[in-house]
Amino acid sequence: MGHEAIKLELINWLTNLDNETIEYLKIVKDSRNSTEDENPQIIAGLNRAANDIDNGRVVSHDEVSSKYGL
Repeated sequence: MGHEAIKLELINWLTNLDNETIEYLKIVKDSRNSTEDENPQIIAGLNRAANDIDNGRVVSHDEVSSKYGL
């Protein structure tokens, strides 16, 4: 099946979806189109994490598991 046929099949499928599924697909589409550079909160969080690692402010998985009974 060629790309044009697949596109038409998908368009037909989309026209029959319920609103909740359409909203979900929109969220997925938008999240795939954004990059980390477009979200300063992601960049800030990654920088804080890198800083914590550099300064030894880390806890092992085993310590967290033990502390929280996991």
